[in-house]
Amino acid sequence: MGHDVIVDAVNGPEMARAQWRELADRTQAELRFIVVECGDDSIYRDRVEHRQPIAGFPEPTWAGVLHRRTTFPPWTDERLTLDSVNSREANLQTALNYLAST
Repeated sequence: MGHDVIVDAVNGPEMARAQWRELADRTQAELRFIVVECGDDSIYRDRVEHRQPIAGFPEPTWAGVLHRRTTFPPWTDERLTLDSVNSREANLQTALNYLAST
């Protein structure tokens, strides 16, 4: 249909990443991954421990985050990695520049 789509998802398992690749191939769409990480564990931990609960969703614990980090498969796809410690404005501009460069 010619629309741009942004999917906000964890995409940890390779199977999840593969389904986005397959969908892009099937629809002849360009696929670009942007990974957002937090480069400062003290800030990350504070964010996890003080986040506002979302009804119906279990809240992660810091121990859970650390465990997931050890089991998260490495990314092999081309991607842009943003650091959430940076300002939203800076990350947005970096992301827009990345998406514009084809």
